[in-house]
Amino acid sequence: MTDQLRAARVDSVLRRLDVSATPDEAFVRSSASVLVLHAARARDRSVVGRLQRDLGATFAVRLPIRRTAALGALMLIASLLLVGLLLLLAGSRPHLPPSFGLAGNGRIAFVNGYHIFTSDPSGADIRQLTFGDGGETEPRFSPDGTHVAYKQWHTAASSVDPSAQDAVVAPADGSNAIVIAPAVLEMSHIAWSPDSKSIAFSGSLDAGQTSTGYVAAADGSGAPTSIGTFEGSAWDPTWSPDGQRLVIVADPGMFVVGRDGRNATLVTHTTYKEIGSRGEAAEWSPDGTQILFTAITVTDQQDVYLLTLDGSPERMISGDAPRARDATFSPDGKWIAYMRQGTGLGPHCVITDPTGRTFRALPGAYGWYQPIWSPDGMKVVVTDDRPGPDNNGALAAVRVILDVAGSQPPIEIPAPGSSGESIPDWAATWQRIAP
Repeated sequence: MTDQLRAARVDSVLRRLDVSATPDEAFVRSSASVLVLHAARARDRSVVGRLQRDLGATFAVRLPIRRTAALGALMLIASLLLVGLLLLLAGSRPHLPPSFGLAGNGRIAFVNGYHIFTSDPSGADIRQLTFGDGGETEPRFSPDGTHVAYKQWHTAASSVDPSAQDAVVAPADGSNAIVIAPAVLEMSHIAWSPDSKSIAFSGSLDAGQTSTGYVAAADGSGAPTSIGTFEGSAWDPTWSPDGQRLVIVADPGMFVVGRDGRNATLVTHTTYKEIGSRGEAAEWSPDGTQILFTAITVTDQQDVYLLTLDGSPERMISGDAPRARDATFSPDGKWIAYMRQGTGLGPHCVITDPTGRTFRALPGAYGWYQPIWSPDGMKVVVTDDRPGPDNNGALAAVRVILDVAGSQPPIEIPAPGSSGESIPDWAATWQRIAP
């Protein structure tokens, strides 16, 4: 809470009291008693507050009070100072955003080369977040905005496969990072649980060839636990909004499974050549009733699908696009952003509703990477890999902030990105803060 806001709140209290310079004695006594009562209740919530109360009661001395307006005014001033102190203490407590829905726009984290950087919501104030020897990629802020998870290349032992990566969690400023799972082969993206207390990922922890889904505590307590192999091909789990289930993709199709690995259910109805693309393999709607995913049919057509968890078949929502992929829900679930094939210079980022009928293409041609919504639902970040006719530009990729309404020009984050295989699957991750 800023000093200006605290002052404004205290001024508001003074205006509401509306007392004269010599206030009525009865009013002073009643007002002071109420304010002191509230202060005592707030203080008593802490151990120190209760100790202060008990010591005060032990050594209290009853003093004679002169019934004068001056003393009443003094009591009133003291009480107002106490109110200001309580407002100050309340404002110093961290305010966290809700797990779902719209929120305030915090910092944007993205990959620059082989390290993670952040910018402010306008793309300015660039800061380096990670400094590991092996490099880091795929950052994801926790839903409450307080932490960031990412993958870092494992460099501790020469006997470990050099492609192995560690799953890492750190506070949002990058300090005090802890390794949640070391040396994971073929590790997927890291997904946060809605309560920001757990992460999920897939890969192999035993240097074997079997890809397994895992759930782990985000504070590093306890080893990751398996949620299943799904015929040895499970990858990229993501959490349901209630935190009790995950959707995970496998060769036979897409499964929903409990966080304890039980009650796995195949939910797709069509045989696909491949499910998933850049970005998450599948994503839940904020209300938990639908799953959004990209799939390639046996005829090599790639489209965006929406599956309602009522037993009905999935619906293709990308219309007559020659190619569509990399879809993601807006924070409130009302809109979907995905990449759609353009002409010549690369795909466009398009915005549609869950029916697929309302459709709007944002200006510009970008790359085949999952766009990322701002927490307030007003912008998306996309990756511009400087594509040519074949979408294989040689210039370093950058991140571009697009206004969903199209009323503001694109903003290029002023830092070089990555090129080639070092470009991460989604454009960035946007920190949620309390609105």
